[in-house]
Amino acid sequence: MFAPRLERTKRKATAEYGLMANRYLFQFEEKPIWAGASETSELPSTQDFRAVADVRNLFSAVRQMRLVPFGSSDIVRLAAATAAPLLPLALTIFSPAEVAKLLIKTVFR
Repeated sequence: MFAPRLERTKRKATAEYGLMANRYLFQFEEKPIWAGASETSELPSTQDFRAVADVRNLFSAVRQMRLVPFGSSDIVRLAAATAAPLLPLALTIFSPAEVAKLLIKTVFR
């Protein structure tokens, strides 16, 4: 349900932010220090470097966007929360040894 829209959004954002990042980084590289100027007044400021890092982090966040709004750890938590109330019921039907054997068999299969 979410995947098609998230995939389109990711593709569009990757293209747009990639273009913006490219333009910004090319402008940064054209600063006089990179061209061989020796005057310290022409050095890039700390803000310039922070801005480059911000652009990189923004683009990285877009690239790491997932096609589903949940991860495997979310699924494991949901399964554990669903199974926890069933444990006392399982102990009324099976002995603790049988439950342990079944869990070991399931986990290490």
